[in-house]
Parts: sequence; C-alpha cells; structure tokens
Amino acid sequence: MGGACRSGKVALDLFMFSIPITVSLIAELLTAAADMFFAGHLNGQSAHALAAMSFAAPIVGMFVSVQALLALPIGVVVARLIGDRERRDGRFFFATVVCVGVSGLLSAAFVANAGWLLPALGAQGEELILLEGYLVVQAASNVVSAIGFSLATGIRALGHPIVETVITTVSVVADIALNAFCAFGLNLGFMGLAYGTLASEAICAVMCAAWLMHARLFPVPHVLRGKEAIMCLRELVEIGVAQGAPQLASSIAVVFSNAAMAAMGADQVAAWGIAQRFYMLAITPMVGVSSAAQTLLALYEGRGDIEDSKLLARVAVCLSAALGVVTGLLSACGADVFVAAFGAVGLLGETAKEGLVILCVALPFVGASQALDAILIVHGFSRYIIAVCLCRNVSFVILALCLSTVQGATYGFVALSVPLADCVAAVLLFAFIRRSCRVGRIAL
Repeated sequence: MGGACRSGKVALDLFMFSIPITVSLIAELLTAAADMFFAGHLNGQSAHALAAMSFAAPIVGMFVSVQALLALPIGVVVARLIGDRERRDGRFFFATVVCVGVSGLLSAAFVANAGWLLPALGAQGEELILLEGYLVVQAASNVVSAIGFSLATGIRALGHPIVETVITTVSVVADIALNAFCAFGLNLGFMGLAYGTLASEAICAVMCAAWLMHARLFPVPHVLRGKEAIMCLRELVEIGVAQGAPQLASSIAVVFSNAAMAAMGADQVAAWGIAQRFYMLAITPMVGVSSAAQTLLALYEGRGDIEDSKLLARVAVCLSAALGVVTGLLSACGADVFVAAFGAVGLLGETAKEGLVILCVALPFVGASQALDAILIVHGFSRYIIAVCLCRNVSFVILALCLSTVQGATYGFVALSVPLADCVAAVLLFAFIRRSCRVGRIAL
C-alpha cells in the first residue's frame, strides 16, 4: 500500500508540474492565433497587417527560440541545488542575467540591422512601414519577456507549479485583452498589437518578481566566478541545445519531406502541411510532461530523494506513452473535425485526414521518447539526445525520399516515414537507457 501511495504522489507531482508547461505551449499558439485574428479585422489595414504579421513571424520565432534555449534549462539548474540556498540563488540569478542579456543583445542586433533585413525578407511598401515600428516594440518586448520567462521557470523549479500556471494564464488573458484594447479601443491599429504584447509581458515579469519577493525566494544578486560560472553556462547551453535541437532538426527535415510530397502534386503538399501542424499540436502535452519530469527529477535529486527519482522516471515513461495512446485515438476519432477547421474539404480533406491518422500511429513511441529525453538530460547525457534526434530526422528524410520513388507510391505510403522514424528514435533511446542502467551510469 505504501508503494502505491508513493507512486500516486509521484504521479500527482508530475501532473501538477506538467500543467504550467503545457499551458504555456498552448498559450503561445493561442496568442499567435489571436494576433492574426485581430490583424485580419483592422478594416482598411487588414490585408497589409496580415502580410506584415506573416513577415514578422520568423523574427518573433527567433526571439522565442533563443529565450527558450536559455530559460527552460533554469528549471534543472535551480532544482539541482534546491537544498543549497546560496548556490541556488547564485545560479538562478546568473542564468536569468544570461537569458536577459543574450535576448537584449539579439534585440539590439535586430534593431540595428532592420533597415536591410526587413526588405531582404521581402517586405515592401505599406507592409514594410508597419513592420518597422511593430518589430522595434517587439524587440523591446523580447527583453521584458526574457525576465518573465526566466523567473517563471525558476518558480516552477522551486516547487510551485500552480503559481506559475496562474501567472501564465493571467499573462495570456492580459495579452489578448490588451492587444484588443490597444488596437481597437485606443485606435492604435497594427501598432496596438505590439504595445499590448509589451504591456502583458511587463505584467508577467512584475507578477513573477512580486511573488518571489513575497515568498522570500527572489534570488539574491550573486556573481558567479571562474569555474562555477563556466560550468553553469555550459549546463545552460547543453540542456538548451538538447531541448531545441529536435525542433530545429524537424523543421529542416520537413523541408525535404515537402519536396518528396511535391512530386505527387500541390494538393499532397497542402494536405501534408495540415497533417504536420496537427502532429506538432498532438505532441504538445507529451512535451509538457517531459519538461515537467526533467524539472522534478532534478528537484528530487537535489533533495536527495533517489528512490522517488527512480520511481518518477518510470512513471514519466509510462504516463507519456499512455498519453500518446490516448492522443492517437482522439486524433483518429477527431480527424474530420480538425481538417475541416483548416478549410480542407473533398479530396484534399480526405488526403489530409489520411496523413493525420498515419502520423499519429507512433505517438506512444513519441511519448516514451520524450520522457527518456528528460531522464538523459538530468543525468548529463544531452549529446546522446542530439545524436538520436539527428538519426531520427535523417531516417525521416531518407525514408520519405526513398518511399516517394517507389513505383505507384501513394501519399499515405510516403507519410509512413514519420511513424517509422519515430520508432527508430524510440528504439535507440531504449537501447541506450538499458545499456546505461546495466553498466551503472543511470539508476532506474
């Protein structure tokens, strides 16, 4: 009975830590969709605003990616030293400064080069005029956002995921409300969307700082020097790259898979794009569980709860795999509704549905892989995650290109490249974990 209660507590902790991360990931999708919606209702500006928003997407995406690379690892860096207040504060403060500093340098570099960069992206005329002001404000928002992102991740790592969830939810609601108010209530138009975002990011940062000070957990400024600073920076980069590499590699691999689909016609490319969008949405809850497991594993080890850490690792793998099964079944049942929401009807809708179902076949393997990634990161094997990620995406590309050359190959046949590649990644991760457990490098 004691073992069952213990397993239940660990599973509950994992669930509670997963919520804020999943909310944040979904919130990012919602706020982007809301901005596009508002931009499309700016009356005479609508067409230009939508075009400008599309041009701004890769720039804003770059800001977010760099932030995530440096802010998400704070969860592990802080949690590992949960029992050592002085060193924990030092690393928390150092990691936050690094994230904010790099984000500030990136924003400054963009503003200094916007004059030639925006035309190089293809923006001209009215779109260029709208972009110039909008992205300058977004560059400032990027710095403020880095503060809030870093502090919110630290709050979760300190063992308060519900607080992070509340702050994240409030900031998302504020972003949507303030964007609408500034754009339409204050008649600021397209620029109002940028000012609303800046204000909501400031609210998030202030709420995080205020809560940390109220709870007496705000990191006392402490300068790390020498080997400790280098070690902390290296840890941030290694974990950040291990978390960011899969998304970057997947994006590159999709370019090649699009080429394989293009050989079959434009409709297949469109259907493939819809299926890929859904696939990214479907794995979001599993990414949330993986990130939560990563923070909790570091937190347990920082407290010296080795047995709970082992139990958590097993629960995370099982929970993520089960989540993959549920998501896969829901995807198959709701495929019609999703493709219809994208305006895909008739033959295009049927093709998109077929690809969507095929992509979700291996979601249980994806879930297990995500949890295994978290285990490897906490145990210092980030480089192996990158290696498996490269193997997965190289397999994806090779399979897609090879299957497309088979005589009589169909869209569904080529789409099998994704679940097959996901299975390859899962097998490699399981093999490495098993070998590491056998030689004592990882204890599960």
